[in-house]
Amino acid sequence: YVTRGAPTTTVLAPTGKGLEIIPETHPNETYAGDAFKVRILVDGQPLPGASFTMAKAGSIYESQRYSNIGVAGADGRIQVTLDRPGVYVMQVQYPPRVEGAPPQPVARTLTTTLTFEVTR
Repeated sequence: YVTRGAPTTTVLAPTGKGLEIIPETHPNETYAGDAFKVRILVDGQPLPGASFTMAKAGSIYESQRYSNIGVAGADGRIQVTLDRPGVYVMQVQYPPRVEGAPPQPVARTLTTTLTFEVTR
């Protein structure tokens, strides 16, 4: 999405279908040093323990790369603090991949991403 004028939350409303990253902090109001909060939903319900990865775009050329790997809380919420301006990509996968465990067949695998810019 693109915002013109004041930020709107209309485009951030959950659809209740599939895997969704729902920003609780508007992406256009995300500043370096502030907490960025999202909820992870699957078919409209909170997804506790959802695994996520976050990376700063273009950091491959920086001496210190930013990356963050974690899981959502019991309420499906994630909060991260991004200390530097730039473009970030958050990816959520369901069901989460368990490190070191052999792959298990599943009936449905979902992946979604959110790309946003942190300013100042």
